Amino acid sequence: MNLPCVIPSSSCLALIGDVGGMELLVILGALLILFGGKGLPGIARSLGKITRDLQRASEDFKKQLLTADQESEAGDRKSEIKDIKSEPHDTAG
Repeated sequence: MNLPCVIPSSSCLALIGDVGGMELLVILGALLILFGGKGLPGIARSLGKITRDLQRASEDFKKQLLTADQESEAGDRKSEIKDIKSEPHDTAG
């Protein structure tokens, strides 16, 4: 199951394909016809805000994963130290 791309990467860009200058002009023209000249700046602002929010959410998620991983490693180390301390030491050689 492929999830939609949230962060631009090479796999996301592969979905778009090679978009040339002429294709971008056609897309821009269609947007201009659909939303008019006054509506485009608002749409661009909204897209920018959505992009920033998604990037922040992605960074927060990464931080949570890293801290959870570090906490679990710290817990594993503590249990290993307790196990070592509880084991009887053999001083006879």
